[in-house]
Amino acid sequence: MQKSKQVLVIVLLVMVLMFSVSCTNASNTATTETVGQNEKETENTNTNTNENVSTILADISSDKLIETIKFLSSSDNARVTGFEGESGAATYIADQFKSLGMTTEEQSFPVKAYAALNTALEIVSTDSQPIEEAKALSYSLGTTTEGITAELVDLGLGANEDYVDKDVNGKFVLISRGGEFFYLKADRAAQKGAIGVIFYDPASEGAISATLTHLSKIPAVSIASASAQNLKDKLASGEVVTMKLDLDIVHKDATSMNISSVYPSANNPEGKVVYVGAHYDGVDTPAANDNASGTSVILEIARILNENNVALPFDVKFVAFGAEEIGLVGSNYYTNHMKTDEKKAAIAMLNFDMVGVGDTYEISTAGGADASDLVALATDTLKQMGLTSTVSEKENSDHTNFSYTGIPAILIEAGPFHDYHTDKDTVEVIQSDVIKNSCELGLKLLMEGLPKQFK
Repeated sequence: MQKSKQVLVIVLLVMVLMFSVSCTNASNTATTETVGQNEKETENTNTNTNENVSTILADISSDKLIETIKFLSSSDNARVTGFEGESGAATYIADQFKSLGMTTEEQSFPVKAYAALNTALEIVSTDSQPIEEAKALSYSLGTTTEGITAELVDLGLGANEDYVDKDVNGKFVLISRGGEFFYLKADRAAQKGAIGVIFYDPASEGAISATLTHLSKIPAVSIASASAQNLKDKLASGEVVTMKLDLDIVHKDATSMNISSVYPSANNPEGKVVYVGAHYDGVDTPAANDNASGTSVILEIARILNENNVALPFDVKFVAFGAEEIGLVGSNYYTNHMKTDEKKAAIAMLNFDMVGVGDTYEISTAGGADASDLVALATDTLKQMGLTSTVSEKENSDHTNFSYTGIPAILIEAGPFHDYHTDKDTVEVIQSDVIKNSCELGLKLLMEGLPKQFK
């Protein structure tokens, strides 16, 4: 009996020991699985692996990008500020954001709408010679119903020094694009006594579309470079050239709109925001590259982020700006109405303007907030993509108002593209690989560069 009891005790001890080890292993396994799951959740919330990024970038659709550009640039005066084309584009953009399940905010603001109903320019010093492609600059003063007739003087670039020893009083002046804004040249011509300005761009075949930002004091039109050279040759030979201009305009109070929509972050305790913007209005052209291209890019970025449920450590606020072409009016209104906490939360602004044509990217800053880190990030990303880039300072697009608000901002632009603001700016000029690269650049900055640099 004693021996049997000893055996029984030993068996019981072994069983207790085995049960204890089993429970410990089960507990450790459960703990390991929980830790692993938490680590995975943290990874998905804060980072994107190279494999994930490559998969997401493969979803960029050139067809969708081109489809958007084609819709927005479907007429010759597709999206002029304050008219039906611009408001129709605003509705389209808002609908695209809403189709992704994104909440959309529409911010209206007052503008002065301008359109030229009829423009007729001709040489009348000998036989009447119409200049068929003459085009009024936006916000040009019109003429009387009888038109205006006067001699023509060639003024080169129309700078102050070009007026020395030139009698322009009561005459038309012929001025080349370059050096200064059109409105400065038109204002100067009026101050010097000219009764009209005829602009041309030596680098562009057609008559350019441009804006004077405010109603001018004298009529201003543009003509093709070939027509301008013909006039210059006549004047250089000593011929007296007399021109007649008839210009019928409409100038009215109207409204434009900024459309914004937010892609929320997965983990953003500090409420950081990156702005991604593009202007959607255009001058009196199809305005495909300038700037249906940028608009298509921000819509495609929004689609990619939403449909792939991309995890980011900041919110992305998309803004499509109206009335850029008449003096950055939309972005000026937007930034002036930002609250203090919104400005503090903003860590960067990426502005896409003319990104569908060219073999070189230009990354530009404006005076105001220091954007040097953002510039380096963009140029490094382009280098990794095997693309060429240059750096400059420009204040001719919507990044400018963000920069002066204190938000680091850059303009992303592809080029060269000499036919912006001309009737040649159609969807046919868009290069599918370039517009796709522009979209990829934006996504790489959002998924890889900005999360690392702006922690």
